[in-house]
Amino acid sequence: MSKANQNNLRPPEKALENSSLRNLVAGTASLVGEAFFAGFIENLAQAFGAQFALASELISKEPMRVRTVAFWQNGILGQNFEYNLQSTPCDCVYGKGLSYFPENLQALFPDDKDLVTMGVNSYFGIPLISSYEEVIGHICILGVDPVADSPFAEEYLRIFAARAAAELQRLKTERDLVKHKDHLQDLVTKQTLHLQSALHEAEVANHAKTEFLTRMSHELRTPLNAILGYTELVTEDAHELLPQNRQLIDKIRMAGVHLNYLIDELLDISQIELGKVRVDLRQCHVNSIIRDCIALVIERAKKHNVSIQYNSDINNFTHIMADSARLKQVLINILVNGIVYNSPGGIVDITVNRVPQTDTVRITVTDNGPGIARENLDKIFEQFERLDAPTKCIDGAGVGLAIAKQLMGLMGGTIGVESEKGKGSTFWLEFASA
Repeated sequence: MSKANQNNLRPPEKALENSSLRNLVAGTASLVGEAFFAGFIENLAQAFGAQFALASELISKEPMRVRTVAFWQNGILGQNFEYNLQSTPCDCVYGKGLSYFPENLQALFPDDKDLVTMGVNSYFGIPLISSYEEVIGHICILGVDPVADSPFAEEYLRIFAARAAAELQRLKTERDLVKHKDHLQDLVTKQTLHLQSALHEAEVANHAKTEFLTRMSHELRTPLNAILGYTELVTEDAHELLPQNRQLIDKIRMAGVHLNYLIDELLDISQIELGKVRVDLRQCHVNSIIRDCIALVIERAKKHNVSIQYNSDINNFTHIMADSARLKQVLINILVNGIVYNSPGGIVDITVNRVPQTDTVRITVTDNGPGIARENLDKIFEQFERLDAPTKCIDGAGVGLAIAKQLMGLMGGTIGVESEKGKGSTFWLEFASA
């Protein structure tokens, strides 16, 4: 503000009516938000005998632009609006602080046509300063006659400005929180839709993969059965073949049997994913099922120089609820892993016991092979995951444990593994006793 204007800050002495000031305080004491500013501007105009009063918030610094939060004109509240500060008396408020122009307002600001329209000649304005010492808005009063003519007017206006600044800051913070909340909600909604779309695409792709495996398994099995069938026919006349030819035919047969096993695994995993596998839960003898499984893998264990031990602390009449055929499939997968991943001369130890204080029976299969690193424990139940099997020339498609986990889920049981690199592995199955 120019020096001349600064000299005009203190108006002629004429006391403001105490009743008007009391009305201003009483009329705004219990109000908050937009309601506060509506009541504040009305009572402020009446206290200073002004025809116009407004409170604004700063919305742009380049160019300086404000938006009114309350506007009083000739006895009523008007519509809020935005305006640029350039060439207006309000510009002095934002640039230099409290400003008072008791007369000749239109002559001092000839480019502000609104002053002519409003017919005002005096102006009293003060900035609203936040707790961060930033100008966030302003209040002003305008009148036909001088709008403030008391030595206490400046003090009063500063007090009211402090109250208005606190309320404007609270209002802005509240709006920012709502805006931020809406933004976060929008981000969550968009991300949820994105994830749902990605999940749908993954499900479609997975279903297509499963259908492909099913069809390919059937298509491969037809010529494979022919190969195995013709191999059997040739071996019936093995006495007519040269020894080296018999060896070649035997290799063809073993390769065919192995390929048939891999196809069975792929068909199993695809049928499970398509929901076409059903389980028949019945009371099963735990000990008899385990002995049957040992008999099926014992020759393979001997081939790998691995022995099998079985210990049980439950009686031969203990039952569990399971599908016996599917349970055997699960156990054989685990036993075969314990054999082929074991060390020469190693042991596969099978134990059965009741989990303390529960009606649960636990079957554990422990080997003393190389073990599994902690970071790989969750991977072993994933499809086509074979860890270091390729480096050890271990056959298989890498779906045996994935099948085992899914079958256990279908039977209402659980499967898990505990292992440490260099210290072997322990797989466990748990069922409800029957």
